[in-house]
Amino acid sequence: MKLDLTATSVINIFVMPESEENSPQSPFQGFLNEILDPEYIHHLTLFSMFPQDLQEIFMTQDELIYFRNHYIKPNFFLLRPTAITLSLPMFKEHPFVVLYYLPDSSKFIDSIIGEFVYPPIRISTTKCSDIDLKKKFSCHILDEALYERFLGFTSRNKDKTELVDLAQTKKMRKQELTDLGFISRNHGVTHATESVIFGLGYDFKDSENIPGSPEKTEYIEAMINAANNLIEITGQEKDICKSDLIVYSPSIFKHLYSFNNNWWNQILRKIRKKDVREFIKNGVFKNPSYSGMQIEGTLPSNLHESPEAQVILSARQLELALTVLAIKFLSISNNAPAIRLPNAINFHTGEIRELERLSKLSGKKQIENFNKKFKTLISTIRSEIGEELIRYIKDKSQTVTLCTDVPLEWICIDRIPLMFTHEISKIHTTPGNMLLLNASQPVNVTIHKKELFEVTVIRSFNDNDPIKPILETALRHFADIDKLVKIKFIDVTNEKELIQALIDCTSHILIFDCHGNHGGEEEHGWLQIGDDKVDTWSLTYKAPIPLIVLLSSCLTSAVSGSHASVANGLIKSGALSVLGTFFPVNAMKSSAFMGRIVLRLSGFLNAIEKLGVDHLTWREFMSGFFRMSYCTDILKEFQDTYQIINHEQYIELHKYGNYAINGQQHDWFEKLINAVSIESNLDEKDLYKLVSDIGITESMYYMQLGRPENIRIVFND
Repeated sequence: MKLDLTATSVINIFVMPESEENSPQSPFQGFLNEILDPEYIHHLTLFSMFPQDLQEIFMTQDELIYFRNHYIKPNFFLLRPTAITLSLPMFKEHPFVVLYYLPDSSKFIDSIIGEFVYPPIRISTTKCSDIDLKKKFSCHILDEALYERFLGFTSRNKDKTELVDLAQTKKMRKQELTDLGFISRNHGVTHATESVIFGLGYDFKDSENIPGSPEKTEYIEAMINAANNLIEITGQEKDICKSDLIVYSPSIFKHLYSFNNNWWNQILRKIRKKDVREFIKNGVFKNPSYSGMQIEGTLPSNLHESPEAQVILSARQLELALTVLAIKFLSISNNAPAIRLPNAINFHTGEIRELERLSKLSGKKQIENFNKKFKTLISTIRSEIGEELIRYIKDKSQTVTLCTDVPLEWICIDRIPLMFTHEISKIHTTPGNMLLLNASQPVNVTIHKKELFEVTVIRSFNDNDPIKPILETALRHFADIDKLVKIKFIDVTNEKELIQALIDCTSHILIFDCHGNHGGEEEHGWLQIGDDKVDTWSLTYKAPIPLIVLLSSCLTSAVSGSHASVANGLIKSGALSVLGTFFPVNAMKSSAFMGRIVLRLSGFLNAIEKLGVDHLTWREFMSGFFRMSYCTDILKEFQDTYQIINHEQYIELHKYGNYAINGQQHDWFEKLINAVSIESNLDEKDLYKLVSDIGITESMYYMQLGRPENIRIVFND
């Protein structure tokens, strides 16, 4: 494994406030209190649009667009002083480092500046700044400073022939902005997309505010127009580690959606005026659309007279601004537009809680009721999103980064759930600190195929637990087919042994085989390790976590649990990709699910290498696997429940479906249904209706969290 850092990479470091693990956080979404400040947000916004590679200052606009579509891997680091000190060995010898800091960090910067081999570019509002932040900001603001550092580096390193050639053959780009007549809408729903356009060297002819309204139409039109403008500039051909769209919906902590609970009662009782209370509750937090709703056409006239209301409004406005900032980082790094979904999709905590309850029951009627409520929920959320946005996501994307606490993976964008039609990666929007960190995540890694042929399983069951041997049996069965993947089992009986097992782990892929659960909407989830309920959020400073974690445990990303799930805790603790579970999972089915992933490691990776493919991402690997698993689910239903195909037909149809999936044919499901239609003599429309009736399947109990697109698997030495 190696970090993807080149000689011309610009390492952008923003000095964050020093904070402890349990530092105070904002009340509704969980951002660090110290950055809940307009000044921090302003400077972080500028920081997000900095050049990402030295070569950019020599590029034409068309070259820059192509470069960001295909090659660039941004290195934005949001680090507190302690973390910068620990990371200095990574940075101090790199020639192109940018340090952005506010005045209160000046003494710290002065204390470390001498550690750098090449002077970093210092950006601040102090006299020591290398950049004048008072002049109008543009994407060219660092060009001269980077060019100066570049000349200094090449003069000292004549052996760096490629960079010397760059100095001799290339001229700096013209510092001009292109005006294509675009109108900025000056609103959070378009800020991220417009930031990408601005960062590529385009200016806006004018700005036109979106008026506050409970209606969604104008917000949707503004987002789509901005997205179309960006796509018109960049096209849609991109590197496989990029996403075509960022789809998001800001949320608050799950337990706060119960507006009659004691927490809200304590807050709202301090606001004496009823109309102000109603505005805070219904106009701000329960607003189903996009912005502050006006009650009966006007804001409460006495809103400014309530200091408690002003504190709540200010806190939430700043949280939303930081959420938009996080989305900007994602949009810029992917060179992709962002689409915000309406708040209404977050208001289903009661239905989701009921779904989880029903998922734990057995019996035909209970299963039917579970499936019925699932389909009702998905239909409701889909209608809340609206056909215009549904159609846009369908038409304009094949790869999507989701930023939401709602299981949008389940929504049918094109006949079947999004998680099977698209390559999906997902970041939760709570807590806000993790959203901002993961959105600006600089870690891009390259792994050779063979490095994935070693898998570690950490297991914890009582000796008399009947499910203890099930996963081992399944994994050894699938591994024995190709005899290429080595699996190491480690049994642990307490948290101390778990931590030691993690320290000793040399694999990039780790499977947890144990029981899991959660404590509801306000408590952390846990893994049952012997008698210890291990909170994965506490592992951050205790043990390293492998890049890829697969959880063969129940409720590790529970739909009705809090933000502090097992899966989210592992992301916080260092994993780049975590496969979690929405519901309780059946031990036999989960073991087969994990076993097929192990088989895919050797079988699929070796097969596509022979076809001449030289790299792919972990997101691409797992997306293909999810499609194959869904293919299994649907064909099994056709065989066992509806009895429209026999076992021999099932086997042949499964091979056909897998071939289409692994051949990266985007219409794989249409081809599968067509083949089933031929074999069963049933009309395709009737088959699609059966698929809709099937509803949720076993594969949909799992979700992929983190940044799996940042893990690139290569085949050449």
